[in-house]
Amino acid sequence: VVSWFHAATAWWPLAILPFLLLSLALRRVDIAAVCGLTVLGWLWFDRPPLGADTPGAGPRVRLVSGNQLMVNAHLDTWLDEVLAAEPDVLVVQELTPDLTARLAGRFPHAIERPQWHSFGGGIYSRFPIVGQRVLQVGGVEVIQATLGTEPALTVWNVHTLPPFTAENHRDWLVQTEAIAQLAAREQGPLVIAGDFNLTRHHQGYRSLTSAVDDAYRRCGRWVAWTWPNPGLFPLPFPPIKLDHVFVRGPLQ
Repeated sequence: VVSWFHAATAWWPLAILPFLLLSLALRRVDIAAVCGLTVLGWLWFDRPPLGADTPGAGPRVRLVSGNQLMVNAHLDTWLDEVLAAEPDVLVVQELTPDLTARLAGRFPHAIERPQWHSFGGGIYSRFPIVGQRVLQVGGVEVIQATLGTEPALTVWNVHTLPPFTAENHRDWLVQTEAIAQLAAREQGPLVIAGDFNLTRHHQGYRSLTSAVDDAYRRCGRWVAWTWPNPGLFPLPFPPIKLDHVFVRGPLQ
């Protein structure tokens, strides 16, 4: 329950806005000042790093990461949207044989491990894949590909468990901590992309960013969300960013 509460951390301060408006309407300047300073403090706390920018050295790669959703009834629409971004590297979670058939011949190089459940995965590349391995991390697979760029770029595809139960929550923490430790030992440019089932307010995010950078925030970006898809999950829940791309080393 606490993890779900933390997932919406970025939205909770908005609850103070009605009190700010009410205090202004009642001309309670003291209360309005406290509310206003609280909102400003939240904006400062939640801001992206100041002066963030993308390093100008290393291999230049356009990468797209996406969770297919194993029960997706609109795979062609999903694939059209993904391919419209013209990725050099495509990282897919919940990869099923249905999607591998649609991707056949679209990329010259691929590592495919499709499944009829939520933990299939694949890495597709226009660059040669000069090395590959699959690691078992806390009960899930982490697919790793070394690309023939200059210098060589390593890409990981990650899909951690969602913290729906107490057992899953424990495994989820173990998985993110293990991935962070593995990343800290990796040499050269590194991209770790996927569905982490966490936001930047979770403990696992802090573990990961002790070893790698959040690419989105390193580029100075602020607000984004990847879940829920309103067409598939109509329940009223604040949109949050569960999917991430983490990077380290010189790359564009």
